[in-house]
Amino acid sequence: MSARRVIAVDLGGTNWRIAQYDETGKCLAKTRIRAVAEKDPEAGLAQLADAIVVFIEEQKGAPPPQAVGVGSPGPISVDRSVVMEAPNLPTWHHVPVRTILETLLGLPVRLENDANLAALGEFSFGAGRDADSLLMVTLGTGIGGGFVSGGRLWTGAHGAAMEIGHTYVGGDVRCGCGAVGCIEEYASGPGIARLYAERTGQSIDSYAIFEKREAGEADAVHVIETASRILGMGLVSWQKILDPEQIVVSGGLSAQWKAFVEPAIVVANENDFESWRGRIRVTRALLGGDAGIAGAALLALDTSA
Repeated sequence: MSARRVIAVDLGGTNWRIAQYDETGKCLAKTRIRAVAEKDPEAGLAQLADAIVVFIEEQKGAPPPQAVGVGSPGPISVDRSVVMEAPNLPTWHHVPVRTILETLLGLPVRLENDANLAALGEFSFGAGRDADSLLMVTLGTGIGGGFVSGGRLWTGAHGAAMEIGHTYVGGDVRCGCGAVGCIEEYASGPGIARLYAERTGQSIDSYAIFEKREAGEADAVHVIETASRILGMGLVSWQKILDPEQIVVSGGLSAQWKAFVEPAIVVANENDFESWRGRIRVTRALLGGDAGIAGAALLALDTSA
């Protein structure tokens, strides 16, 4: 067996995770450091590079890594070298992550959006490993997506494809992206909380709303049914546009599978083309929070091949 090793990095909002993978996709070791969002980008990346060097030195007797794969939130430049902006890293605007890390580490670096990498990870090692094409849908604070077909990520002409959270579903609520009527404003955690606050005047988070739904509170039942129906219309729209063999759902709201996701799947199938009804295959993600870093490892392995 080849002794190829790579480093995978996931730039989360709270922690930056670092892992070593072999060419079979097996995670051999991992660590994390606290995200340094408060620092300027170059200082933060220098701290990350130092942590990677220490991590490599700790893997005594292991072959040296041949490349580094990095997953970052936010849009990435067309040439996949610059983080244009990152929601959880407020000081990051047009940061040449790939160039900075390659200079500091002396290794080839690949950079990609973290949701795209989560899709790649689930496609290769998780719920989509038997599918030819996969749409990843992440449901949480926002709604994100990634699409893999034939083993390749589809990122679009400008590197900004699969921003599915900004699919128009109607209404006049303005989204943080600047548009109105985005699905993220209705079927994400904050979206559900907003719907409940508008109906009841009470400001509580989506977890509390699901608890109230479980207890049978009429307002909570109505809000969850509304958000689930809107999510279902999103699912069927994405199926009609992309026709993936499989849709994989992850994120915090996926824990509310029976209350939230299953009814959405029913709505999606009811609104598909009549001759194709039943084709929409939606499953839970298997890798959980490790999907993105597994995808980063695959990206690095592709570089080092």
